[in-house]
Amino acid sequence: MTEGGTAATIEVSSAQTFQEWRGWGGTFNEQGWVALQALSPEDRERALGLLFDANDGIGFDWGRIPIGPSD
Repeated sequence: MTEGGTAATIEVSSAQTFQEWRGWGGTFNEQGWVALQALSPEDRERALGLLFDANDGIGFDWGRIPIGPSD
């Protein structure tokens, strides 16, 4: 990364790797659950599919659920 002004230039090289990529995902909290529960079962299934389905959605591999306060 090159410093300077209000912009940064980032160069990505596939020639060198530093760690193995095992997937990606998001965090799900109480408010997300409340929002999902407000949907019909069909719409809830569609919403989860858009998150986790690799073909029809964004293909999350992981979902983190906090236990206790998350803020």
